[in-house]
Amino acid sequence: MSLSNAERILHAAACLVCLVYAYTRRRSTDRQVAYVLALVWCGWLAIDLVHHELVAALAPLKSETRRGVPLRVLLHLERAVYLAWPAGILAWVRWTFRRSNPWPIVLAWFAASVLPIVVHPALKGRAWFPYAGAIHLAALAGEITAFASWARLREPPRPWHSIAIVAIPMCAFPAIPFFASDEARAGYLLWVLRGLVALHLACIAVLGGDLWNQLSRGSSHS
Repeated sequence: MSLSNAERILHAAACLVCLVYAYTRRRSTDRQVAYVLALVWCGWLAIDLVHHELVAALAPLKSETRRGVPLRVLLHLERAVYLAWPAGILAWVRWTFRRSNPWPIVLAWFAASVLPIVVHPALKGRAWFPYAGAIHLAALAGEITAFASWARLREPPRPWHSIAIVAIPMCAFPAIPFFASDEARAGYLLWVLRGLVALHLACIAVLGGDLWNQLSRGSSHS
């Protein structure tokens, strides 16, 4: 089984666990946060599938010598969908720790996706990699700031806090190849997949453990 297939299986499993967890919290004060977590994870699954299809559609066009409008359109779409990964994690982490409005991050993602088109060809080819790496690091800075503001409150962590804490370094993890060699840049999607696998395993472990504790407490009271 390839890493990409394993990641999709884990992604689907994480979505299922999030939905089950949200359903079990429907009568608690944590209901809204639990459903947001489920929405975020299922939304990332949809984005991941769209990105996979765009990469598959780009492969035969890149192998052709003729470079036309379809290639440029698909390439810009693929990169915009890819940048939704760090932007989405930043928006969710800020909401989890500070209840910050996600719309400024959505607008920032849109601007970051459009900028390479506006300044084309300044950010085409190799120049896009350090640009994408800088966006990852900017997202990391925003996430650390949100976490620091929550940590000062010294509130007991809930399961979604634990998952968000794991998500912070995983967001920066794919930035490593963007500042490395051309060989590392060519396989940057593998770094993304590795980060996603670790994040999905953490999500399943944290929520699965909390569900198990809930079931154990329920059975002990019956």
